[in-house]
Amino acid sequence: MIWLNLLFTFLISPSVASNYRVVEKQVAGIKIPFVRNTAAETDEKGEEKSFHSKAGFSTVEKMAPLSKAFLATLNSDHFKSLTGEEFNQIYARLQSGPMLTGEFKGSILQKSSVFISVKNKMLKSLRLDGVLATAVTNLCGQNEDCLYETIWKGKRFLPKNSLGQIEAQTLIRLPVGSVSLFPMNTYCGISQIDTRKESQIADGTFSDDFASFIPLRDEIISRKQLSITEEYRMVKPGLYIGKVYSNKIFLFNIALERTSTQITESANACFDGSKTR
Repeated sequence: MIWLNLLFTFLISPSVASNYRVVEKQVAGIKIPFVRNTAAETDEKGEEKSFHSKAGFSTVEKMAPLSKAFLATLNSDHFKSLTGEEFNQIYARLQSGPMLTGEFKGSILQKSSVFISVKNKMLKSLRLDGVLATAVTNLCGQNEDCLYETIWKGKRFLPKNSLGQIEAQTLIRLPVGSVSLFPMNTYCGISQIDTRKESQIADGTFSDDFASFIPLRDEIISRKQLSITEEYRMVKPGLYIGKVYSNKIFLFNIALERTSTQITESANACFDGSKTR
């Protein structure tokens, strides 16, 4: 079996690699480079049907690197019209940046087919009452998508506590004020989609580590239910993009834009893959 795999790699890989081309896509006035397999069969969205025909992330980074100057021209709107593969190719060319701190506005981007079932489960488990329930009703009415996306439209990352933990919280902004929920541990960890270098991970698995944890409200994101995890990399100071998972199953892509005081620091807090540990 091993010799068959080696023979396949020797005979097929060179011809596949020769079909890779850098193609620029016009997005909101900016041309973004991607790597395509020009000989591959594509679906209705223009994405290659076979995973094996797609360029590996190392190939993408080598053929179409993204400079800091180019990344500085991007904003969250540039990611809204991308396909899932295009988003992944940009994400793979990024580094972790400094650890997330402060408040951010979230924008939900490309969604998976699993998204709807997880959304419905979270909506049933989210306990809203009193003034908060009234405010949410006024904001969203009967629009469940609005309510669900509101849950992901704000994030707050607190400084390290006495145990060295960074707490990430979901921040819901309402006409009557804001409320924080869903505490998550934040740390450097392996990306689920690109294991060559680390991302910043927000992990709800052990959300009960934090004093702000309220079981009836926050348990939905923990190991006892959906096991929500998020991973982020920096586009430029103040702008991060990432991916959200439930039990390691991809849900949707997301962009975070800083709403608190802007910083210019860009040093990578996590392993960047440039050398061995």
